[in-house]
Amino acid sequence: MTHRRPGLLLKSSIAVWLCLVPLFVFATPASFRFAWLSDTHVGSATGEEDLRAAVRDINAMTNLSFVMHSGDVTEYGSRDQLRLAKELLDGLKLPCHVVPGNHDTKWSESGATDFGRLWKEDRFVFEEGGFRFIGLHEGPIMKMG
Repeated sequence: MTHRRPGLLLKSSIAVWLCLVPLFVFATPASFRFAWLSDTHVGSATGEEDLRAAVRDINAMTNLSFVMHSGDVTEYGSRDQLRLAKELLDGLKLPCHVVPGNHDTKWSESGATDFGRLWKEDRFVFEEGGFRFIGLHEGPIMKMG
């Protein structure tokens, strides 16, 4: 293909490149804050009470963008414990990203399928302030004796 104005395509490409590069090179990630929960063990002696308090405290905080829970939401992953934990976490006023831990999967009555049914996913990927967050659970989905 021949161009009527040689070099125009090259000059245009360079101009676009020079305009876009500063957006990426000089861009600074946005400032943000989040709450991180782990090992709440709903179903243990104080798990429910502790998670209720954590939800209340998080909801009272300002300038948070989201909440992450990195596993062991429940003590044994039973249906009742998972439902209660989901109900409590649904009380958060912010998006909450959850992955199961070994307590949620290894002793689960359902072989950890209830977790996926309740939370729709057993992993997450999302971006916030120029950062990508990836949450994966730690092991195989299986029922232990």
